[in-house]
Amino acid sequence: MRKPSTPIEPSVGNLHEPCSEPISAVRAQPQARLTGCGRWLTSLVWCLLLVGVSAGFYWQQTKLEQLQQRLTQAEQATQQQYVQGEEQRDLTLQQTLAKQQLLASHLHQLKQQMIEQAQQQTVLQRALTVLNNQQQEHAALTVSSAELKQQLATLHTAQQSALQIHSEHQQRAEQQQQQLAEQQQAQQQLSQTLAERLAQQHTQLTELEAQQRLLQSTANELQELQREQSSLLKRVTALEQQLAQPEAESADLASLKADSLWLKMELEQLQQQLHSLSSDRPISTETAVSKQEFDAYKAQFSRRLAELERR
Repeated sequence: MRKPSTPIEPSVGNLHEPCSEPISAVRAQPQARLTGCGRWLTSLVWCLLLVGVSAGFYWQQTKLEQLQQRLTQAEQATQQQYVQGEEQRDLTLQQTLAKQQLLASHLHQLKQQMIEQAQQQTVLQRALTVLNNQQQEHAALTVSSAELKQQLATLHTAQQSALQIHSEHQQRAEQQQQQLAEQQQAQQQLSQTLAERLAQQHTQLTELEAQQRLLQSTANELQELQREQSSLLKRVTALEQQLAQPEAESADLASLKADSLWLKMELEQLQQQLHSLSSDRPISTETAVSKQEFDAYKAQFSRRLAELERR
C-alpha cells in the first residue's frame, strides 16, 4: 500500500511543541485520511477492473469477429478450392478422356499400319515368289539353239494343223447355224399352226358347250312334257272310266282320244329328235318350229280336256 502524498503539517510533525488538540482528534485525522484514500483506491480499482473487463470483452469481441472473418474466409477458400478441385478434376477427366481417345486413335492407326505392313509383306512375298518363278523360268529358257529350232518347227506344224482344224470348225459352225435357222423357221411355222388349231379347238369347245346347254334345256323340257303327257293320259283314262258305255261316248271324247294318240306320236318324234341332237349335230330350226307347234297343240288339248271334265 502506498504512503499518502499529502505533506505532514508542521504542527503535527513538530513533536517538541506542545499540542493544544486532544490526542483522539489527532488520531482521527489520519484515519479519515486513510479511509478517503481507501475509498479512492477502491473506486480506482473498480474503474480499472471495469476498464479491464470492458477491454477484455472488446478484445474477445474483436477476436470473435476476426475468427468469424477467418472462418468465412476459410469457408470461401475451401469452397473455391473445392470448385477449383472439381474444375481441375473435370479438366483432368477431359484430358484423360482426350488422351484415351488419342491413344485409341494411335492404337487404331498402329493396327492399320500393322495390317498394311502385313499386306505389304504378303505382296513382297508374292513378288519374291514371282521373281523366283521368273528366275526358274529364265533358267529353264536357257536351252540350246537346236532344241529351240526343233520346238519352233514343231510349233509351226502344230499351227498349220490348228489352222486347218479351225477352218473345218468354222465350216461346221456355219452349217450348224444354217440348220438352226431352218429349225427356227420350222418351229415358228409349227407354233403358228398350233396356235391356229388351238383357236379352232377353242371355238369348237365353245360351240359344244352351247349345244350341251341347249340339249340340257331341251331334255328338261322333254321331261316336263312327259310329266304333262302322263297327267293328261291319267285324266283321259279317268274320263274313259266315267264314260264306260260305248254309247255314252261323245264326239268330244273321241276327238280327245285322237288328240292323245297324236300327242303320244309327237312326243316320240321329239324324243327321236333329242336322240339325234345328242350325236353332236347342229340344232335345226325345224326342231324349234315343231316344238312350238307341239306346245300350241298341247295347250289347245288341255283346254278341251278341261271343258270336257267340267261337263
